[in-house]
Amino acid sequence: PLFQLGLFDPVENQTYTHYNWTHVNTPEHKKLALDGARQSMVLLQNPKELLPLKPGLKLLIAGPQSNATRVLLGNYEGTACPDVDDSNLPWHERCMPPLSESISHFNGGNIHVLEGVGACDNGIKNQTQVDEIVSIAADVDAIVLALGGACHEGEGTDRDYLELPHGQGGLLNALLSAGFADKIAVVIINGGPYAIEEVKNSTASAIQCGFPGQAGGQAIAETLF
Repeated sequence: PLFQLGLFDPVENQTYTHYNWTHVNTPEHKKLALDGARQSMVLLQNPKELLPLKPGLKLLIAGPQSNATRVLLGNYEGTACPDVDDSNLPWHERCMPPLSESISHFNGGNIHVLEGVGACDNGIKNQTQVDEIVSIAADVDAIVLALGGACHEGEGTDRDYLELPHGQGGLLNALLSAGFADKIAVVIINGGPYAIEEVKNSTASAIQCGFPGQAGGQAIAETLF
């Protein structure tokens, strides 16, 4: 591979020594990022055929990754976005719009967004928000529950349990116990595996996304719809 990369050729003949920032974030690269993210989506289950969602639903987006941006890159990432504020650009022109904004774009608005718990919480620290999520869930057509994250991922770090962080598990179980499984689509953003027996044994739909990269928000929203 080192020879194939040309690393032993004269510097002036090495392709990669002539790359600069004009070769970064090009339209071709953006297309590749989106294609890769689309192909990384894995439908784990859809027993009640909740998916694909129909645009125009009353939708609740809950969970600690509801507004995911940087976590979509995982924890072995480079710099995906230029250091500028692109929040005033149209949705499709922004570098990494929050996941909730991507979903809202495909749904056409009409959404509630409430994270409820932190990604790495060892327990439910804000029961009021969890209770509010359960209350709102009763009045919507579907719930996108965005879970996972990078808190378990790191070099030299052994995981001491396989389940979702306990705060996330508590939020999930609160919604399942309230009888909303049929209208829940669980979205799991992760590198290492999670044991999700609660989801498997329920009628909730579930998608595993991995760390889908800078175009992950759009790919997740496309998959849901």
